[in-house]
Amino acid sequence: MSARLQVFIGPSTVLAGFSRIAPDTRPLTLPLIPGGVVQSRLFARLGLVPLTEDLQDRLHDTNGTGEWLDGPIDLTTTDLAFAARLSVGAALAYVEIEPSPGKPDSPAAQAAVLWAAGSVRLGPTYLAGAQALARARPMWPINTVLKALGVEAHAPLDEAGCLGLYAFPDTAALLASR
Repeated sequence: MSARLQVFIGPSTVLAGFSRIAPDTRPLTLPLIPGGVVQSRLFARLGLVPLTEDLQDRLHDTNGTGEWLDGPIDLTTTDLAFAARLSVGAALAYVEIEPSPGKPDSPAAQAAVLWAAGSVRLGPTYLAGAQALARARPMWPINTVLKALGVEAHAPLDEAGCLGLYAFPDTAALLASR
């Protein structure tokens, strides 16, 4: 698999559940870029937790590995179940973005999942670049789950752009920027 950004996004109260599994995990504050806009109709404060290899190993040590999902999304059935438990109090999203060379705001591929009230509400969904580009940006998987979290786009940026998600080619670059 190529390099990509992999993050869980939600209210800080939900993201705190990752710290119980991996105590050194701290949610990052949104937006990720100066001048980014985070306006959520539903939550006063959204953040994100990068899905690192270490975090996923700790999730699997605690919950078991489960079955890897068919398709390109890098989650297992136990990862989905853990996120569902976290979402009992408020919605939680998972987003993967594989950048397009030279087109940072037009992903080569993207995937997303949304949990709410303890179960998967949307996804996992996946689109390759050509499929995504044939759709209006509001219908992209990443933007659909962000809208469900109450994130509002501000032209010329879409929901993911407002959070600064396109600024990082992969999870390692995001972590290095902090």
